[in-house]
Amino acid sequence: MPDEAAAIRKFEELSAEGRRWKGTPTLERALDGRRIIAWPDLEIRQAGRGIRVRARPCWELCRDDGSLWQDDPMGPMWDWFDEEKRETEK
Repeated sequence: MPDEAAAIRKFEELSAEGRRWKGTPTLERALDGRRIIAWPDLEIRQAGRGIRVRARPCWELCRDDGSLWQDDPMGPMWDWFDEEKRETEK
């Protein structure tokens, strides 16, 4: 982030969104300018002007469900990335 104040605002924004999606966090701590809020599958950290968001993929939930992978569900996403890449290369 451009500065620590912006990082703090972004942390608050992401934390609020996490609470809306995930409910009560399993960990929430602030100490010596470092902050963390976490759920079993999502973690948001802020230190100084840095922000880090880590999410655990749901492989254990969906790896065995073959129907999730039929008809190339990620194809449109890869197409979008490719379009953006071509646009920036112009």
